[in-house]
Amino acid sequence: MDAATYSGRYSDGQTAATRPVQVTLAATAVEIALVDKSEPERWTYTKLRAAAPVSWRDNEVLLRSIEAPGATLFVPDPGFASAVLKHSPRLSVSAHRWRYAAPGLAITAAFILGITAIYALQLHPAQAVANVIPHALREAIGRKAMAELTGDHRECTSAEGTKALDTLVGELSKASESGKLFSVRVVNWDLVNAFAVPGEQIVISGGLIEAAKSADEVAGVLAHEMGHGIELHPEAGIIRSMGVSALIQLLAGGNTGSLTNVGALLLELRYSREAEHEADTHALRILKNADISPKPFGDFFKRLMKIESGGSSNSDSSSKAQSSADTAIFSTHPPTPERAKMATDAATYPGKPSLSDMDWRALKAICE
Repeated sequence: MDAATYSGRYSDGQTAATRPVQVTLAATAVEIALVDKSEPERWTYTKLRAAAPVSWRDNEVLLRSIEAPGATLFVPDPGFASAVLKHSPRLSVSAHRWRYAAPGLAITAAFILGITAIYALQLHPAQAVANVIPHALREAIGRKAMAELTGDHRECTSAEGTKALDTLVGELSKASESGKLFSVRVVNWDLVNAFAVPGEQIVISGGLIEAAKSADEVAGVLAHEMGHGIELHPEAGIIRSMGVSALIQLLAGGNTGSLTNVGALLLELRYSREAEHEADTHALRILKNADISPKPFGDFFKRLMKIESGGSSNSDSSSKAQSSADTAIFSTHPPTPERAKMATDAATYPGKPSLSDMDWRALKAICE
């Protein structure tokens, strides 16, 4: 049976001109009969490329070939598309989709296998999985968590206070030697607390700043939260709570809307003694690298522990922020005498104030 022949137009790619040609679909190649050539030009099926994925319903097809750089073949015949796909199915829409989907499927499969291995080997699965979450996704989850955590509490953004805070955060970020630049948001909230959220982001309450007696105490709290961020404790906590299946959905192209009430989840999160010890260890290292004494950090926790236990009156200037009902920092960061002792017993070294007196006053007034 003779092969079907189709009318088309051919361009050699050297000029804009096109020529009418007869196209035959032979056994192994497309044969293009040119008037000025005794032998047809042959484009092998395996070397064919289409300008767009070909559907059997197409009324016209534009082909190229690796064997003829720059040349094009245009065939405006309703029967040509289905005929050429029988010889070269790799030109089809479905084959095109598979070529682009295959790398993503391979990555997802490797990710699932990695998680399975982590669990099988009884490693720290949540923290290990947290390490493979892309930074952009961790940031997006963190922004969602911050919005839910702060609710209707306005952000404190006085110009001088923000400048002082940026100075302190920049110094501590550099001293962390983690290569991470942390972002800190202060909210007008009487609650005495600070939270690390995914994506190297921290929320600190105006109540905590009001309760602090020096910038060095605030620096210690921020360094501690940075420790949680460096260890990816917030991400690991979310993974333990939401499960790996939801995380895989996020990685496979979902959005942060898949995480409902992530802010409430973090608010209720209780870090283990091990996690708090890791964060404290980072905090002491960061403070030392920044030449900031760790003693005020220890003093801050010891003072709040006294207030929490009812061992101190509320007669000082920070009584509003330090009332027992407001020391919620203990619910998310369980204090122990060992933690306070760890800071107060740290080696003494020449230190410098984390902020000037003027900058500390500006930070204290950031919510005004």
